[in-house]
Amino acid sequence: MEGRKLKRAGVIRKIIEERERVEASTGKTVIQKLIYFIQSRGLDLDYRFTLYTYGPYSPELMEDMDIASENGYINMVYNPAYLGYVISSGERDIEDDLLTKEEINVIEEVMNNYAGYSAKELELRATIQFFHDRLEIPEKDMIPEIKEIKPKFSEEDIRSAINEMKEIGYIYQ
Repeated sequence: MEGRKLKRAGVIRKIIEERERVEASTGKTVIQKLIYFIQSRGLDLDYRFTLYTYGPYSPELMEDMDIASENGYINMVYNPAYLGYVISSGERDIEDDLLTKEEINVIEEVMNNYAGYSAKELELRATIQFFHDRLEIPEKDMIPEIKEIKPKFSEEDIRSAINEMKEIGYIYQ
Protein backbone atom coordinates (compact mmCIF):
# COMPACT_ATOMS: atom_id res chain seq x y z
CA MET A 1 0.00 0.00 0.00
CA GLU A 2 1.26 3.46 -0.85
CA GLY A 3 1.75 6.08 1.89
CA ARG A 4 -1.54 7.98 1.63
CA LYS A 5 -3.63 4.79 1.48
CA LEU A 6 -1.71 3.33 4.42
CA LYS A 7 -2.32 6.47 6.50
CA ARG A 8 -6.01 6.32 5.65
CA ALA A 9 -6.09 2.63 6.64
CA GLY A 10 -4.43 3.63 9.91
CA VAL A 11 -7.16 6.17 10.65
CA ILE A 12 -9.90 3.66 9.81
CA ARG A 13 -8.24 1.07 12.04
CA LYS A 14 -7.91 3.55 14.93
CA ILE A 15 -11.64 4.37 14.68
CA ILE A 16 -12.51 0.68 14.80
CA GLU A 17 -10.24 0.07 17.79
CA GLU A 18 -11.88 2.95 19.68
CA ARG A 19 -15.36 1.65 18.85
CA GLU A 20 -14.36 -1.83 19.99
CA ARG A 21 -13.04 -0.33 23.24
CA VAL A 22 -16.50 1.14 24.01
CA GLU A 23 -18.21 -2.01 22.67
CA ALA A 24 -20.03 -0.20 19.85
CA SER A 25 -20.75 -2.03 16.61
CA THR A 26 -19.18 -0.51 13.51
CA GLY A 27 -20.42 -0.57 9.94
CA LYS A 28 -19.58 1.35 6.80
CA THR A 29 -21.97 4.21 7.58
CA VAL A 30 -20.34 4.78 10.97
CA ILE A 31 -16.86 4.91 9.39
CA GLN A 32 -18.09 7.37 6.74
CA LYS A 33 -19.48 9.76 9.35
CA LEU A 34 -16.54 9.55 11.76
CA ILE A 35 -14.02 10.15 8.96
CA TYR A 36 -16.12 13.13 7.87
CA PHE A 37 -15.87 14.57 11.39
CA ILE A 38 -12.13 13.84 11.55
CA GLN A 39 -11.59 15.73 8.30
CA SER A 40 -13.81 18.60 9.41
CA ARG A 41 -11.71 18.89 12.58
CA GLY A 42 -8.53 19.38 10.58
CA LEU A 43 -7.00 16.01 9.64
CA ASP A 44 -6.92 16.25 5.84
CA LEU A 45 -7.25 12.76 4.39
CA ASP A 46 -8.18 14.22 0.98
CA TYR A 47 -11.61 12.59 0.80
CA ARG A 48 -14.31 14.41 -1.13
CA PHE A 49 -17.70 14.08 0.51
CA THR A 50 -21.11 14.73 -1.00
CA LEU A 51 -24.48 14.64 0.73
CA TYR A 52 -26.06 11.24 0.23
CA THR A 53 -28.93 9.21 1.70
CA TYR A 54 -27.37 8.78 5.16
CA GLY A 55 -25.41 12.05 5.25
CA PRO A 56 -21.90 12.86 4.00
CA TYR A 57 -20.49 10.09 1.79
CA SER A 58 -17.21 9.49 -0.03
CA PRO A 59 -16.95 6.72 -2.67
CA GLU A 60 -13.17 6.86 -2.32
CA LEU A 61 -13.48 6.07 1.39
CA MET A 62 -15.57 3.02 0.50
CA GLU A 63 -12.74 1.90 -1.78
CA ASP A 64 -10.21 2.44 0.98
CA MET A 65 -12.25 0.30 3.39
CA ASP A 66 -12.18 -2.51 0.82
CA ILE A 67 -8.41 -2.08 0.38
CA ALA A 68 -7.84 -2.05 4.15
CA SER A 69 -9.89 -5.24 4.41
CA GLU A 70 -8.03 -6.94 1.54
CA ASN A 71 -4.73 -6.08 3.26
CA GLY A 72 -5.83 -7.48 6.64
CA TYR A 73 -6.00 -4.21 8.58
CA ILE A 74 -9.75 -4.55 9.10
CA ASN A 75 -12.34 -7.32 8.78
CA MET A 76 -15.60 -6.62 6.98
CA VAL A 77 -18.28 -9.27 7.18
CA TYR A 78 -21.75 -8.89 5.71
CA ASN A 79 -24.39 -9.60 8.33
CA PRO A 80 -27.91 -10.01 6.90
CA ALA A 81 -29.47 -9.52 10.36
CA TYR A 82 -27.65 -6.19 10.61
CA LEU A 83 -28.53 -5.37 6.97
CA GLY A 84 -24.97 -4.35 6.34
CA TYR A 85 -21.36 -4.94 7.16
CA VAL A 86 -19.89 -5.42 10.60
CA ILE A 87 -16.33 -4.11 10.71
CA SER A 88 -13.69 -5.10 13.23
CA SER A 89 -9.91 -4.89 13.64
CA GLY A 90 -7.95 -7.11 11.29
CA GLU A 91 -5.05 -9.40 12.08
CA ARG A 92 -2.46 -7.06 10.60
CA ASP A 93 -1.31 -4.12 12.74
CA ILE A 94 -0.66 -0.58 11.58
CA GLU A 95 2.80 0.79 12.38
CA ASP A 96 2.85 2.96 15.53
CA ASP A 97 4.60 5.88 13.83
CA LEU A 98 2.19 6.06 10.87
CA LEU A 99 0.23 8.95 12.39
CA THR A 100 1.70 12.07 13.99
CA LYS A 101 0.79 13.10 17.53
CA GLU A 102 -1.32 15.96 16.11
CA GLU A 103 -3.22 13.56 13.83
CA ILE A 104 -3.83 11.17 16.71
CA ASN A 105 -5.10 14.10 18.80
CA VAL A 106 -7.69 14.98 16.13
CA ILE A 107 -8.87 11.37 15.92
CA GLU A 108 -9.05 11.07 19.71
CA GLU A 109 -11.01 14.33 20.02
CA VAL A 110 -13.66 13.09 17.56
CA MET A 111 -13.75 9.66 19.16
CA ASN A 112 -14.06 11.15 22.66
CA ASN A 113 -17.19 12.92 21.43
CA TYR A 114 -18.69 10.25 19.17
CA ALA A 115 -17.15 6.79 19.78
CA GLY A 116 -20.33 5.26 21.19
CA TYR A 117 -22.87 6.87 18.86
CA SER A 118 -25.07 4.79 16.57
CA ALA A 119 -25.09 5.13 12.79
CA LYS A 120 -28.40 7.00 13.00
CA GLU A 121 -27.08 9.47 15.61
CA LEU A 122 -23.95 10.03 13.53
CA GLU A 123 -26.01 10.47 10.35
CA LEU A 124 -27.90 13.39 11.89
CA ARG A 125 -24.82 15.06 13.36
CA ALA A 126 -22.68 14.62 10.25
CA THR A 127 -25.49 16.08 8.13
CA ILE A 128 -25.68 19.08 10.46
CA GLN A 129 -21.90 19.47 10.23
CA PHE A 130 -22.09 19.28 6.42
CA PHE A 131 -24.83 21.93 6.30
CA HIS A 132 -22.83 24.15 8.64
CA ASP A 133 -19.44 23.78 6.91
CA ARG A 134 -20.27 23.32 3.26
CA LEU A 135 -23.59 25.04 2.79
CA GLU A 136 -23.06 27.68 5.49
CA ILE A 137 -26.69 27.43 6.60
CA PRO A 138 -27.43 30.08 9.26
CA GLU A 139 -28.36 28.70 12.67
CA LYS A 140 -31.96 30.02 12.46
CA ASP A 141 -32.52 28.00 9.24
CA MET A 142 -30.77 24.79 10.27
CA ILE A 143 -33.73 22.91 11.81
CA PRO A 144 -36.14 23.37 8.86
CA GLU A 145 -33.37 22.65 6.31
CA ILE A 146 -32.36 19.40 8.05
CA LYS A 147 -36.00 18.40 8.65
CA GLU A 148 -36.73 18.82 4.94
CA ILE A 149 -34.10 16.29 3.84
CA LYS A 150 -34.21 14.11 6.98
CA PRO A 151 -37.92 13.84 7.89
CA LYS A 152 -37.29 10.77 10.04
CA PHE A 153 -35.72 13.05 12.68
CA SER A 154 -37.98 15.13 14.89
CA GLU A 155 -37.40 18.85 15.29
CA GLU A 156 -36.49 18.15 18.91
CA ASP A 157 -33.86 15.54 17.85
CA ILE A 158 -32.36 18.07 15.43
CA ARG A 159 -32.43 20.90 17.98
CA SER A 160 -30.82 18.68 20.62
CA ALA A 161 -28.05 17.57 18.22
CA ILE A 162 -27.38 21.19 17.19
CA ASN A 163 -27.13 22.29 20.83
CA GLU A 164 -24.82 19.39 21.66
CA MET A 165 -22.57 20.22 18.69
CA LYS A 166 -22.48 23.89 19.69
CA GLU A 167 -21.46 22.89 23.23
CA ILE A 168 -18.48 20.87 21.99
CA GLY A 169 -17.49 23.63 19.57
CA TYR A 170 -18.19 21.86 16.28
CA ILE A 171 -20.67 24.42 14.92
CA TYR A 172 -21.67 28.08 15.43
CA GLN A 173 -18.79 29.07 17.67
